[in-house]
Parts: sequence; structure tokens; C-alpha cells
Amino acid sequence: MAARKPFRYTVLLRVRKLQEDQKAFELAQVQREIRNAVQERDFILQEQRRVLQEASEVLQRPFAGNPVGRYYQYERHLARRAVEKDALIAQKRSEAERRRDALEAAMRQKRVVERLQERHEAAEQADQVQAEQRMTDEVAVNQAALKRGRKTKA
Repeated sequence: MAARKPFRYTVLLRVRKLQEDQKAFELAQVQREIRNAVQERDFILQEQRRVLQEASEVLQRPFAGNPVGRYYQYERHLARRAVEKDALIAQKRSEAERRRDALEAAMRQKRVVERLQERHEAAEQADQVQAEQRMTDEVAVNQAALKRGRKTKA
């Protein structure tokens, strides 16, 4: 059997690991963006409730139409921003799902290379054991032949 050409999996494994790390970093980045957008949306909703509360307090006093109109105008602006943040969050969540899938694919690719490396190492070890067995058998045959040769001379 011809000797196998040694294949070095370390470089390929390192590349796969770097790809996996990059995908994990990208996923973490999107998750941070989602967390920030959710915090911003929560702040906007809190501010919207505060503005509505102030508007209702102003309405309890003698009628001042102009300030109340500004409160409601600001509240509508906040409502639009909240809707925009909801859309951004939905977009980022779908992006996070795509990146999670890409990370899982990168992890699978790395595992494939690891398994190939393990199989290659197992095959090399089996070849080495076989070669040692052949050498041991040859030594045993040679020793038996020498003993027979000594017996015939005696």
C-alpha cells in the first residue's frame, strides 16, 4: 500500500474557526442592535405615556388649546417613532435569524473538518499499527528461519 500524503487540517480548521467566530460576532452585533432598539422603543413609549398624562392634566385646568395641541402633536410624533422602532426591531430580528442560520452553517462546516481530521488521524494510526504488525511478523519469521537454519547445521 502506498504511503498516504500527509494532509494538514490545522489551516483549514483555523479558517473554519475564524469564519465561525466572524458569524458569531455578526450575530452578537445584531442582537445588541435589537436590544438597543427595544430600549429606545420602551423609552419612546414611556415618554408618550408621560406626554399624554401631562396633556390630561393641562385639560383639567381652564382651557388652553394651544399647549394641548402641542402635547398631542408631540404624542403623534412619538407614536410614529415607536412604529418605526417596531419595524426596525422586526427587521433586525429577521436579520438575526439569518445570521443565526449562517452561524449554524459555519459551525457545521467546522465540525465536518474536525470529523475529517479525526478520520484521517485514525486512518494514519491504523496504517501505522498495520506497518508495525508487518514488521513484527517479518522479525518473527526471520527469527524462526534462523532457528531452523541453526538446527539443520547442528
